[in-house]
Amino acid sequence: MNNIRQGDVYLKVVESLPEGAIKAASDPVLMHGESGNSHRLVGNDWSLYTVGGDRYLHVYKPTTLIHEEHDKHIIAPGVYQHVQERSYDYIEEETKAVVD
Repeated sequence: MNNIRQGDVYLKVVESLPEGAIKAASDPVLMHGESGNSHRLVGNDWSLYTVGGDRYLHVYKPTTLIHEEHDKHIIAPGVYQHVQERSYDYIEEETKAVVD
């Protein structure tokens, strides 16, 4: 298993779901972009979980992540933390979520 990056979506491999993980709705859209495009999962061999403000993806069988402006990625079975990419705006002196 490898970490996956598709634009501003970063899926970091983790050993297992953290304690207290709660199954979330099975929305295939991981993230909406500013242009109206979205990073989304194809198929239904996966589940989303949340713990606090963190999101996790548990993939049971190889699953495809697609986006209109990026290459598709095949996600291997395993558990991934969906890390929100952030950038620092030095003019406004604040950290912002990255959205493509």
